[in-house]
Amino acid sequence: MTSTWQQYKQDVADTARRMADLGLVVGTAGNVSARVQRDAAEDLMAVTPTGVPYSGMTADDIVITDFDVDPIEGDLPPSSESLLHVGIYRARPDVQAVIHTHS
Repeated sequence: MTSTWQQYKQDVADTARRMADLGLVVGTAGNVSARVQRDAAEDLMAVTPTGVPYSGMTADDIVITDFDVDPIEGDLPPSSESLLHVGIYRARPDVQAVIHTHS
């Protein structure tokens, strides 16, 4: 099954792998998210899961959540720092993605 949000999930996974390739993160430190517009009234977030090494991350690993961090799509738990991302999205409607590294 192809997700409605597949491109967002792919972009987040690609970015997470690139962070690892550049040495900006080690193992599972840091996280990536992208704002996903569900409809005119609600945004969602595509976010890296907690505890999954970025070097082998795929789009299937990415979790779609609402801004209460309740999962909408995905089998893995979202990043433990998801609320940090949500706070940025709520404060800055113009921000479309967040990258948090532990470089």
